[in-house]
Amino acid sequence: MVPHWTFFGWMTLITETTIGTLLILGLFTRLGSIMAIGMAVNITLGIVSVPHEWVWTYVMLVTLPVLFLFTAAGRSFGVDAFLVHPLGRAAGQGSRLSRLIRWLV
Repeated sequence: MVPHWTFFGWMTLITETTIGTLLILGLFTRLGSIMAIGMAVNITLGIVSVPHEWVWTYVMLVTLPVLFLFTAAGRSFGVDAFLVHPLGRAAGQGSRLSRLIRWLV
């Protein structure tokens, strides 16, 4: 990683900004949750062996996106609430892409 630290720094910035934007807007909430779970598990696995570290905070970092994933949180007050019905109609007509996108909403 050391020879490519600039690349990884930019990728971290873009990923964290994307996760934050998706979750704040409630747009593709499940996709944002999956991305957040991946980052949180990566951080947790790297930090859990460090002495005097508060492990429970990293468990919380994994738990909250899991809750967002299973509750489809963006369908309450987010942009997902406006997308779920048109995508549901398109998925009902047999569109596989609409079915996948509807699950991510």
